[in-house]
Amino acid sequence: MKDKHTDRIPNQPTDEDPIEEEEEEKNLFEKTNDQNQQIDAIQKNTTERLTSFPITEIPPEKPVDIKNQDNIEQKDLKFLNKEQIEKTLSILKIRFDEHPKRHKGVEWEKVKKTLEKNRKALWSIFQMEKEGHEPDIYSADKEGFDIGTCCQELSERNRNIVYDAEAEKICSKETNGNAADITRSMGIDIITEEQYKKLQKTGKYDRETCTWLKTPDKIKKTNAALAGFRYLIVQIGKREASNPNIKVGVRGTLRVLWNYSPIKFRGIKKEE
Repeated sequence: MKDKHTDRIPNQPTDEDPIEEEEEEKNLFEKTNDQNQQIDAIQKNTTERLTSFPITEIPPEKPVDIKNQDNIEQKDLKFLNKEQIEKTLSILKIRFDEHPKRHKGVEWEKVKKTLEKNRKALWSIFQMEKEGHEPDIYSADKEGFDIGTCCQELSERNRNIVYDAEAEKICSKETNGNAADITRSMGIDIITEEQYKKLQKTGKYDRETCTWLKTPDKIKKTNAALAGFRYLIVQIGKREASNPNIKVGVRGTLRVLWNYSPIKFRGIKKEE
C-alpha cells in the first residue's frame, strides 16, 4: 500500500534514506555542539565575574540628605561664563532629548530654569562633560532631580582607579586616582547603590565595565568597597578598595533641587 502523500511505499528503504538520515544527524550534532560551547562560555564568564564581584548581603544605607548641596568648598568654586553656560545647557538638552526613557515626565524647560539659577550645579555638570561622564538626568521626583554619569560604559580616563584616598595610599600599582577625590573635585558624589539601580532601570550600563558605589564606613574599614555591574542582571558586590582594575571606575551623581535658591553674601556689618 502506498503512502497518500508520496509515491513511496511506507518503510521501504531507498538509496537516499541513509544519506538523508546521516546528514540530519550530522547537522543536529553540530548544532548541539555549538549550543554546548555557547553555554560553557557563558558559564565560564559568569563564574569569573561573580568570583571578582561576589554577591553579599549589604545593610541599607541611611537616606541621602537631599537638602545638602555643599559638595564643594565655596573658595574652590569657579563659576562659568555666559558662553560656557550656553554650551553646557545646549549639550545637556541634546542628550536629554535623545534619551527620554531616563526622565519620563520631566520637562526640559523646567530643568533649564532650575539650572540657570544654580551656578554651582552648572559648574559641576560642565566638569562632568569635560571629563567624559556624559551627564544626564536619570531620576526625578517632586523635590528635585539626579543628574549623573550616563555613558553606557565608563571611559578609559574614568577607570583604573581605587575607591578613596586611604585606598590609594596603600595601593602599590599605578592608578588614575581615586573615586572619592575625583568626584569631590567636580562637586558631585559617588553614585549610591540605590541610585545605581535607578540608573540601570533606564538602560543597560556597565556590561563591560564596573562602577564603584558609595560605601559605608563599616565596609571600608576592611579595605573593601561596593561595586556594581551588569551581566544578565544588575550585580552588586564588594571589591578590594585599594586594588585598581582597568575595567573598574567611577560614576558621579549630583542632586539638584527644583526650588534651589542661591545664598547671597551680604558681607559683615562693621561695628560702629
